[in-house]
Amino acid sequence: MSYVADTEFLFSLRPKDRWTKPTRKILRKVRQHGIQVRLLESAVQEMRAVLFSQGKSHRDAYRSLILIKTKLTKHGILEEPTTIDDYILADKLREEHAELTYFDSLHAAAALRLNTILLTNDNVYARCEVKTITFEELAR
Repeated sequence: MSYVADTEFLFSLRPKDRWTKPTRKILRKVRQHGIQVRLLESAVQEMRAVLFSQGKSHRDAYRSLILIKTKLTKHGILEEPTTIDDYILADKLREEHAELTYFDSLHAAAALRLNTILLTNDNVYARCEVKTITFEELAR
């Protein structure tokens, strides 16, 4: 089975995040059972936007990205680039579903383009027919 991960997955890599426990189980499943999880480029963009909106410095963002990249590489999690097709579909999705944020629409568009399941705890995606799985569900 193949999955793509949204921004919440990145934040769950922090030891004190509320989703750390299921994320650890997911990472174990990725390494031991060959489950494929790819990180969306749009998730990295959103994470950086959140860090900067919280007043974090470029140095803080740099350190965060190094830690994340190290952890993802260790577990064999690849990155999924954003395409022009994703931006086109994201704009269409936002037109149809006003509740989607800019980044939600990019995550949804990539999952739809790839015809894969989005790893997320956000229920906003159900309205735009994106297949999703929660951290807890995948961790089982």
